[in-house]
Amino acid sequence: MSFEQRSDPILLKIRKRQDITLEEKREFAFYINQMNRRVPHYRDAQGRRLPNAWAQLKEEVIEKFELTDSEEHQTLLAVIESKIASADYIAKTHLDTLANTKDSKVTDAIASLRWCFFVTTLEVGFITSDNPMYYSAGVGLLNPLSELCFPISTTVALVAARMEEWREGYHEASSQLVKDFNRRVAGRASKEVYFHRPEAWVQRILDKCA
Repeated sequence: MSFEQRSDPILLKIRKRQDITLEEKREFAFYINQMNRRVPHYRDAQGRRLPNAWAQLKEEVIEKFELTDSEEHQTLLAVIESKIASADYIAKTHLDTLANTKDSKVTDAIASLRWCFFVTTLEVGFITSDNPMYYSAGVGLLNPLSELCFPISTTVALVAARMEEWREGYHEASSQLVKDFNRRVAGRASKEVYFHRPEAWVQRILDKCA
């Protein structure tokens, strides 16, 4: 069973404003982490890291295989470097990373936050994007000031934090909270933002985040 299938009943409970168990919370934390890993933004970041990884590995390869400064060996190294930088290799590495991921410290960090689900109406609504998980990269997920946003549906959104006064459960979202949430989600979008109907204010948020 895929992680999406395992998370479907949890998503349904959240949309119905039902409490979830600690086990379900951890399963859904893994879902959020995987959704963050599969987006173009993550793949692009992984692609930027690959050349640095090769630069560190290159000397080990030269030593292990006793490569010399000969034209043949230098051509071989150039081919490897070119392949690592190719879009196909980056895409394959991205898919392999997703397929082989079982759990991580990021999942632990997400699960350890205090989860608040905020509810609004269809007339107001939360947006989502092609990069839906928001958190401040400069702060991370383990800092006392950490905060994470993740859209569940048009009317339900997760905001998780480490603040002790943060009360877990379901809460009515203020208009300001919805605006702040949507601004954060739009700011993390790679190319696309989604809403259940055309709205001029969605475009205005995108324009401000551009």
